[in-house]
Amino acid sequence: MKTKTTFQRKFINASILCGTAVLLLSGCASMSTMQTARTTEKGEFGYGFGGGVIRTDIALGDVDTISLNAPFMEIGARYGITDKLDLGAKLTLIGTATVDAKYQFLGDGESKLAGSAGFGLGYLSISSESNGNTSESKIFDLMVPVYFSVHPADWFAVYASPKYVFRINSYNSSNDVSGSSTSSWYGVTTGIRLGKRVGFLAEYSYFGNSEISIPLSQITGGIAIGIR
Repeated sequence: MKTKTTFQRKFINASILCGTAVLLLSGCASMSTMQTARTTEKGEFGYGFGGGVIRTDIALGDVDTISLNAPFMEIGARYGITDKLDLGAKLTLIGTATVDAKYQFLGDGESKLAGSAGFGLGYLSISSESNGNTSESKIFDLMVPVYFSVHPADWFAVYASPKYVFRINSYNSSNDVSGSSTSSWYGVTTGIRLGKRVGFLAEYSYFGNSEISIPLSQITGGIAIGIR
C-alpha cells in the first residue's frame, strides 16, 4: 500500500477511486496476445474476437491501489504489410485501445519454428464525478513484446510472448489535485492455437508491476480468423 501525503489528498483520491471503480472494471488494460509469432499474410486482413477474466490492482496517482477481478471482452484486427511485417489494432471493451506492429525475424508462414518482435502503443482515458468533484486520468502504454511459437502441425501451435510495458498515468481533478506517475509491467503470455485459417485460442498471462505488489493474472479465450 502506498503512503499518502496529506489527509486532504487521501480524501479526494478515495473519492476518485470510488467514482472510477465501475469504469475501471469495464475498461482495464488487457495483456492478451491472441496470436502466434507468425505474421498475417501480405495484403490480407485478419480478425479476432475474445474475452476472459482479469485480476489485477490499479493505482490512480499517489493513492492506495484498488483490487479488480472482472470479466472483459476484446476485438482486434491485423493487416499484412509484407510477408514479414503486419500491423494490428485492438479494443478492449470498454475503452482501452492499442495499436502495434510485428516483424517476423525467424521462420516464415510455413516453418515449424517462428519468432517475431513488436512495438505497440495503448491509451485509456477515464473521467468521473463523485461528491461534486470531477477527475480525469489519461493512461499511456508503451509496449515491447517478443513472440515465439512452435507449429508441430498446420492446425496446431504452442506460443509464448514475453512483454515489457512502460505506463504513464497523468491525472487531475477539480480540486487541483494533479500529477503523473510511471510504472513498469513485465511478464509473459502463453497459449495454444487450434485450427488453420480459423483458429481457436486459449492463453494465460502473468505480469508483475514495479509499483504494485500483487501481479496481474489473466485468462483469455477467443477466435482468430486469418490471424496466425
